[in-house]
Amino acid sequence: EFEVVQLVQELFLDFFALSPNLFTMALPSFPSLASSEGSQEQKQCVDCLFSCHLLLKKRPVVRFHAASQAARSVARELDSRMNASHELFGFRQQEVQPVLIVLDRRNDPVTPLLRHWTYETMIHDTYTIVNNRVSLGSVPGIAEDQKEVVISALNDEFFSDAQYADYGELTEKVRAGVADLRAVESDKGTMDIATMQKLVTALPEHRKAKQQVSKHVTIVSDLARRIGACKALDISELQQDMCTGIDAGAAEQRIRDMLSDSSVEDNDKASLICLYALRYDPSMTKGRFQSIVSHAMQHGLDGRWKERIMAVIQSCPSSSSFGDPFFANQS
Repeated sequence: EFEVVQLVQELFLDFFALSPNLFTMALPSFPSLASSEGSQEQKQCVDCLFSCHLLLKKRPVVRFHAASQAARSVARELDSRMNASHELFGFRQQEVQPVLIVLDRRNDPVTPLLRHWTYETMIHDTYTIVNNRVSLGSVPGIAEDQKEVVISALNDEFFSDAQYADYGELTEKVRAGVADLRAVESDKGTMDIATMQKLVTALPEHRKAKQQVSKHVTIVSDLARRIGACKALDISELQQDMCTGIDAGAAEQRIRDMLSDSSVEDNDKASLICLYALRYDPSMTKGRFQSIVSHAMQHGLDGRWKERIMAVIQSCPSSSSFGDPFFANQS
């Protein structure tokens, strides 16, 4: 029932491991990373990658996206530091040397702007996952012990199974989890002695499973409420239509309708404005972008979002250097 501490170790890391195949550097957003060569953010990125490979005992071949000066700077500084610290990387190398590829988020600024429908992504977009912790304090009627919960595939069997499930699959998994718990509860009155003994032995695991299912039922129920309330499906449909090629005039009108709707959240409004700016040629829109931003401000968009919108757009280079963000000119 109680997950007691078995071992404590002190490790000096420049990153936070979220799962066996994912870590975060806890750095600011990509505009500041790409602001200038040799910036403090880029140095932190190099420190993190250096620490990570030293911990993993791997000396990779470093490659980078040639069109990105920021990726070039990080890759070369990291490779130079690894070469200068060759005694630290004196451990036995693998037969096939690993490859580290440094990419620039600006090569595809569109994907983070879209609404995604896997469970983990919906949780992060709605509540924000910070070091595997989620604050549910904004959920109506939330129990005191669920105001902050841990979301980790390492110790949450349900989340491990549903992490990449889409919205439809997710509801089925929640329904199945609740049904399994009900089946166990309903069988208690008809158990023989041997079965009862097994149940008592498995009681800690059963309690943990019950807590996990309760947590995810709360989250999924609130997600369903928010999806309907903030018109998430309509937002997603418009985003996909913009990506697949509706003309600028039709997109502008639909965006204006969304910006005028008080039920649409600010982050969704900002994503639509950014997509519009990235999707359509400025020479074709003839200043409509600024008009759309002004329309959003008139209908309550917070001024901080305007700053973020401009930071994203200004940090994304022209299609001549990075390629069309919608991949229209790439084979």
